[in-house]
Amino acid sequence: MRKPFLLLLLVSVVLPGLAQNGKKVYADFHGVRYTRQHDGKLGRWEMYANTEKSTTGRKSLCYNADLIDSEGRHEIAAVAYPQVGMQSNLDPDYIEYQILSAKVAKIDGFFIEWGFKPHENDILLREMQKVAAKYNFEIGVNWCDGWLYYDWITKIYPQINTREAKTGYMAKCYQYLVDSVFTGPTAPIVKGMPVFYQFGPGAKVDEYRKVLSEVKLPQGMKQPVALRRWADWGKLENDKYVPVTRSDEMDAWKQVGEIPTAWLPARVRTRDQEHAEWDNYATQDDVIEFMKPFRDSIWHSNNPAYTIKSGFAMPGMDNRGCAGWG
Repeated sequence: MRKPFLLLLLVSVVLPGLAQNGKKVYADFHGVRYTRQHDGKLGRWEMYANTEKSTTGRKSLCYNADLIDSEGRHEIAAVAYPQVGMQSNLDPDYIEYQILSAKVAKIDGFFIEWGFKPHENDILLREMQKVAAKYNFEIGVNWCDGWLYYDWITKIYPQINTREAKTGYMAKCYQYLVDSVFTGPTAPIVKGMPVFYQFGPGAKVDEYRKVLSEVKLPQGMKQPVALRRWADWGKLENDKYVPVTRSDEMDAWKQVGEIPTAWLPARVRTRDQEHAEWDNYATQDDVIEFMKPFRDSIWHSNNPAYTIKSGFAMPGMDNRGCAGWG
């Protein structure tokens, strides 16, 4: 189970007159959740998983959203129950509700967790774009290119079964994003440049360099800015969290123009009596220490290569429902 959560990317914009003190705010959007009434299936509302490796005592997970309790609540794969009940992510009325709610919260756009075309999340992306165009709302992607380098794409296209073939298809996916996401009325634009979050862990640096060489940008379009996930875990020393201050891998990604951006704080402390329902956890001090290298080397940097900088806010995620994996 993965609970829907709001993950905010605070993107710095040095332009006068904009809201949010000169910053644009994007929220990570995870899907796809369906309903029988709208789609004939349940999607991420249901889940089964083997969790024998968890130290919490949970050996398996089984959520069947077709089951309804005496209060009319479905047995969904989430700890918190939605205030509007179980809805389909593809229902245009529900999409409109979510977008308008986001605008009230001063959010500028959603980054859909996306891997490749024709993964189901691409359907979610396109349905979001249709509604967002009516409300001056931006729809971008959190590109989880790891999905492309797993065997997921091979199950759809059996001939894409090597890293070379997957890299070639990644170039086609990037071109699709250029043509269909980074242009048009819903394009996520910061300082005149399309922007996206790159989660990884798919292409290696040399493979990604090849992808970039094959993509053709429309005349006048600036190179999209990739905000690269930086989430090295660090370690505990004498019960004090010690963060990773730099990595060879991140330095290599900088060479292809990617800008390190924070992700979920590291949880390096193992389950104890006070945190019996989680395999790993972090203290508030751990979280602060985790963010300091990013603050010092990226956010406070005068490096002109960092054309756009993105901060990070994580309002919370209760993952006890998936055996407390972190």
